Amino acid sequence: MKKKIKFLFRKILLSNSSDFEVTLGFGLGIMVGFIPLYGFQTILCIILAILIPKANRLSLILSSQIFIPPVMAVALGIDYFTGSLILYQNISFMRITKIDDLLYYIKPIFAGSIIAAPLMGLLSSIVFYYVFKKIRKRRMSQMTEGVSINNKDKA
Repeated sequence: MKKKIKFLFRKILLSNSSDFEVTLGFGLGIMVGFIPLYGFQTILCIILAILIPKANRLSLILSSQIFIPPVMAVALGIDYFTGSLILYQNISFMRITKIDDLLYYIKPIFAGSIIAAPLMGLLSSIVFYYVFKKIRKRRMSQMTEGVSINNKDKA
């Protein structure tokens, strides 16, 4: 699994997509990850990839897959906290004992995701842009050094 992720990340690094396109895809994927529609996130990513052709499709889908259960719990917590602030509800630990309790917690989670999803997508895009640009620049300089060393060996 780790090799597969490294391979996909290397594929993104070596793609012809600009830094902006890769970052746009990454930010959209994180945004989709914060929307509490688990199970439909990949479908949402495919729809976004069609609607926003500038976004790098691989980085969009790969970044949305970061939301495995431990990360999902953090995302839901951020959505719940944000939604509780928006709806002026008291923030409490989730204790679901009957179906009415579930409805009490769903409202702030969805309301919070309306604010938290784009905000987290934007913040992660800004951070990822600088990190990705630095990694790509270092990677390209390593590749050009390797070419120049090989050319010296041939001469």
